[in-house]
Amino acid sequence: MTPCDLDLRGLDKVGKKMEHRNFVFEIEEIHPTPPNADLISRCMIALAEQGMEEWIPGFSSQGTFFKDGDICFARTTIRRWV
Repeated sequence: MTPCDLDLRGLDKVGKKMEHRNFVFEIEEIHPTPPNADLISRCMIALAEQGMEEWIPGFSSQGTFFKDGDICFARTTIRRWV
């Protein structure tokens, strides 16, 4: 037997299920680069405005940005453990 130290993470999620869904929010302009800290911050504000602070956004660069008429939007998948 070899002694070792273990670092266990995520124990607060044991027995919970991950819930996920799409979230779309308005932005000022289409970003030419992958999502950055400014966009994530805007997403967190939009989530808070809807009372969804416990949700965590996860962006991918493909299909994140789109326009509907003259209004720009960003799309992300949000997740939480329940």
